[in-house]
Amino acid sequence: VLVINSIIGIAQEVRAKRTLDRLAVLHAPTTEVIRDGEPVEVPLAEVVLDDVVVLRTGDQVAADGEVLDASGLEINESALTGESDAVAKHAGDEVLSGTIVVAGRGHMVATAVGRDAYAHRLAEEVKAFTRTESEILRSVDTLLRWITWIIVGVTPLLAWSQFRTAEDGWRDAVTGTVAALVGMVPEGLVLLTSLAFMIAALALTRRQVLVQE
Repeated sequence: VLVINSIIGIAQEVRAKRTLDRLAVLHAPTTEVIRDGEPVEVPLAEVVLDDVVVLRTGDQVAADGEVLDASGLEINESALTGESDAVAKHAGDEVLSGTIVVAGRGHMVATAVGRDAYAHRLAEEVKAFTRTESEILRSVDTLLRWITWIIVGVTPLLAWSQFRTAEDGWRDAVTGTVAALVGMVPEGLVLLTSLAFMIAALALTRRQVLVQE
């Protein structure tokens, strides 16, 4: 039971760490910028400060920036803020990397790129692997503590009873006491809990939910 439970726990944590390492807010491979007066498609990593970035419907914003001009420009910021309503943007407004242009078009000047961009900083914060204790784990720990105290209290009574009824002396009494105590220990509870967590984590992963632990 201990070996199986350890294997399941290690597998879950390795899977979570790999998922966190692959996590990224920016998914678009390239973006369009204006250089030397001409529109150019460049990889996200090559966007630099003060680049004029073209914003078109369906584009993912590649850097933090300030809107230079806008024509019916609306941005969906749900990936960063959770707010599903599109936000209208006008000249002078701030635009954050990782957001999506859902309507209109415009141009912005990049004010923060790469590691300094909001999307990258957000992804780094999410990647910070933190161990948390869920309500079900706390409940299981509480249950195990109660069972432990019950076993501790029952042990003297059980030993006394075994010594009184044992026919082959103290060896038989000790064997009977230990056998009874082992039967009281819920060895399968931890394994069952780990299996339930693993199955739930796999189901959540299929729904694109990040499970850290």
